[in-house]
Parts: sequence; structure tokens; C-alpha cells
Amino acid sequence: MKKKIFAVVLCLIVLTSAIVPAYAVSPDFDVPAKFIYLVNTDTDTVVYEKNAEERAIPASLTKIMTAIIALQKTQNLDAMDIKAPGYIYNEFYGIGVSNAEIARGEVFTMRELLYALMLNSACEAASIIADYVGGGSIPSFVEMMNEKAKEIGALNTNFVNAHGLYDENQYTTAHDMYLITKYALEQPGFLEIANTKNYTIEGNELRTTK
Repeated sequence: MKKKIFAVVLCLIVLTSAIVPAYAVSPDFDVPAKFIYLVNTDTDTVVYEKNAEERAIPASLTKIMTAIIALQKTQNLDAMDIKAPGYIYNEFYGIGVSNAEIARGEVFTMRELLYALMLNSACEAASIIADYVGGGSIPSFVEMMNEKAKEIGALNTNFVNAHGLYDENQYTTAHDMYLITKYALEQPGFLEIANTKNYTIEGNELRTTK
């Protein structure tokens, strides 16, 4: 990897605290976002919603679920035993995707890959994680993602990949993404990674732009 790596910051849902009212509101101004699900997390009260149950493309928010599965299925985040398999790069050939410039055959810890995933929204990191946790099978990992979505209650969500590149069969809703994100924030280690602004791998700096 080479590298200054910058995060892609995406917004589909908003989790709020007591700085907003604990009851539903109707703003007297136009909210341009197509999908909104605004929640007071102190009371679990929906403050405002707009098309919250309509299907939407999750894009890189998919990586939140990828991180959830990785954190739950990896016993030692610091074991240096995850090798980037060559086949995962075929999917990205000829298209511009967010990446961490991870080369074929490089070896990482799961913690390092999670930082690349969350800080840089790295698509190849997502596929490396999926291959590793799925025992060499990305479809097996995706099955875990869909099982977890159902367990969480995100019943209008379906994943077909771990990185979020467009597929007409990959979809979610603003409400479901709230449930997934809320669940992610409860997982040990997730918030620490998501809140990090700088992280260095072998002398290479990953830096979030948030």
C-alpha cells in the first residue's frame, strides 16, 4: 500500500440525542434528502421520517454490516494472518472504486482491514474481509450479512456483496439502516474504529476527512 488514505463520509440516517425534541416534528422547510429517519436515541423516539420504508441503494453503508460480521466472527483482531487473495480484484478491474491500494498477497490483521474499511471505505478491504471470514467464499459471508440483517429486524434489506457497489438486488431502507447502525454501535470496537481520524499501517497513514 502507498499512502495517504482518505475516508468517504456518507449519510443516510441520523442518530440524535436530547438536543432534539422527543416527539415527532414536521419541519416548515424543505428537506432535500430523499430518505430520512431521524431518531432521538435517548428515548428511541422517531423525530422525523421521510420515505423511511422505501427501498434505497445502501452503497458504502453496506460496509457497516461488513464490519459487524467481521467483529463478531474474528477472535483475534491483531493476528497477522489475512492475505489479500488475487481473485477479488477481478471485480474492480477497469472501474473506479474507493480503495486502500492493497496489493495482491499483502498480509494484514483484521484490525488493520477494519480501519481501511471504515476510514477509507476501501472496497478491496471489504472483499478481503468477506473472503477470510467466509472461509474462502464471499457468498458465504454475504449469507451471514443477510442472516444478521433479519436477526436485527432489518427485514427490507438484502445484500449481495460486502463492499456496496451497485447491484439491483442489493437494497435497504432508511429505517433498516438505522437498525443496523444502532446495532453496530453496540458492538465492542466499532465506535472506536468509526471515530478514529488517523491510523497508521506499517508506516502508512489512513486518515478520515470527517
